[in-house]
Amino acid sequence: MPNSPEYSPVNRLKEMAVGERPQERLERYGPGQLSDTELLAMLLRSGTK
Repeated sequence: MPNSPEYSPVNRLKEMAVGERPQERLERYGPGQLSDTELLAMLLRSGTK
């Protein structure tokens, strides 16, 4: 069930190893190492920062 708390993106990100999170991978390896989906998700969640 996609709307239940155990499947929320926040819970999945918190469970990921710090070095495997998209933000950290972007900083360490650059945008070429992330999928288009990961890059788009980061952009949509970051607002106007």
